Amino acid sequence: MKNFILDHVHIYTEDVEGTIQFYKQVFKAKELRKIQLEDLQLVHLKVGENRLVVSNSSEKNPVGLGHFAFAVDNLEEVMTYLSEKNNIKITQRGQAGEYTNVFIKDPNGVVIEILSPSTR
Repeated sequence: MKNFILDHVHIYTEDVEGTIQFYKQVFKAKELRKIQLEDLQLVHLKVGENRLVVSNSSEKNPVGLGHFAFAVDNLEEVMTYLSEKNNIKITQRGQAGEYTNVFIKDPNGVVIEILSPSTR
């Protein structure tokens, strides 16, 4: 199985533009792209060699750190691997264009997205 590669960290906020400006001013973030999906605005920023996704909060996604994501080459292979781990439950599976993703939680309740292909 291929390695898990950190793809991005996702933050939810009530003030998308203010948050973007904060990361641009303080951390010299560069805006990569903006995506509008119904009521959800997603802004991808590059901070150094890493990516940060900022989007508006909602009842489902409250303000704060939403999740971090690992990219993998073969999501089906990873899902088989995860199913062999007794205490890991896939909480959600989705498809957005060419990207397929699943969400799991670590023992502390931290949400982890696993996606393929990478959104880089």
